[in-house]
Amino acid sequence: MGNIITLYKRDQVQVACSAVMALSSVGMLYFVARQYNRSSQGLGRGTRKPELFAHLGRSVRLTSREQDLLNYVSFPDELSPFLCDIRGMDSVLVQITVGLHEPLLYAKESKEVKTCHALFHGPPGTGKTMCARALAKSCNVPLLNVTPSTLKDKLYGESEQRVEAILTFAQKIAPVIIFIDEIETVLGETKVGGNEHNAALVGMIRSMLSGNFQFGHGVIVIASTNRKDRVDGPTLRRLPLQIEFPKPDQKDRREILQSLLDQEGRVASSEDVSALAQITEGYSNRDLEFIVNYAARLASSRSDFTKRGLSIREYQKKLHEQGVPPLSSIKKRDITKEDFLRAFRQRGDPDPRILE
Repeated sequence: MGNIITLYKRDQVQVACSAVMALSSVGMLYFVARQYNRSSQGLGRGTRKPELFAHLGRSVRLTSREQDLLNYVSFPDELSPFLCDIRGMDSVLVQITVGLHEPLLYAKESKEVKTCHALFHGPPGTGKTMCARALAKSCNVPLLNVTPSTLKDKLYGESEQRVEAILTFAQKIAPVIIFIDEIETVLGETKVGGNEHNAALVGMIRSMLSGNFQFGHGVIVIASTNRKDRVDGPTLRRLPLQIEFPKPDQKDRREILQSLLDQEGRVASSEDVSALAQITEGYSNRDLEFIVNYAARLASSRSDFTKRGLSIREYQKKLHEQGVPPLSSIKKRDITKEDFLRAFRQRGDPDPRILE
């Protein structure tokens, strides 16, 4: 009987030891995952501090999490274009100038000037990100680009600490623009049964958008979405300036096309540009950019290999053996109707007969 009791106690001890070891292993895995996640986020930590100090004209003390955010900062000299260089978006630029550009410029001079947060909404490719970058460059302030992946983390409590770091970081480097892309994926319509972790994250982000703002003047948050209908009501109320980015009309499309040609340093006949603007109804800024860029590539010697009597295999062999020729040696010709037609076909659009 005594042996049986001894064996029973021994089994209990072994089970308890196994449980402790299992818990220890889980804890160690969690610690390793957390440290790996931090280290992966902190790659290059501190390497951009001299750029920040040069922009601010002073040094600031940053926590490790705030230093991680430097990887997501674009300084004015890294941004383009200026607001004044954007064409074909006049109605949008008026709203940006009155609601964001002037207030942020004055906020750099006086704390009496109030700034407000904004929502850029509209179809994909209509220039929302470009205008946020142009606003930061025109105001000579950094742009902190925040994506859903920057905010969300599977490790409990990590996401909330990142949002807190964004708040304190913005306060230290103000004036600054915080650009949050795809806001609907973080602050979309509340779903029944949402977990506590997401609720805490949503609450912190809404706090960041509330009032005129506990982290100081000269900080503007611009949220961007392709689906305004999926952004929840409480978030919309915290983004009082809501600017719609529609697809360009025919007049705007012509200005955008001409601007793109000028940027490429290319020439196309005025008649072809007007015809192209007429047949591209429903095209976004990004769609027009593809058409012009692809047509421009076709109108250069590097793509006209067939006209030089080379097959695609011979041309590829030449590239392999000799490398890409210097850009300065590439001869460019005017873009023709045929180039635009090939660009349309490459994009998968039906042939625009008006160009033929």
